[in-house]
Amino acid sequence: MEEATESKKGSIALDTDLIDSGLVDSMNIMALIVFLEEQTGKPIPLEDLDISFFNNVASIAN
Repeated sequence: MEEATESKKGSIALDTDLIDSGLVDSMNIMALIVFLEEQTGKPIPLEDLDISFFNNVASIAN
């Protein structure tokens, strides 16, 4: 996540709110989706996405 959001190492905890903190915004949400797909090897269907999916690392992992 730090790589995808260009954050300092150790600055993102499992419960860090990615959207409210400004780490993820509407401009880079698609880049984050592509990054997650590449890391997991699984496509993320856009029609199944909800913005709450990106609240924090824990919600993305689930």
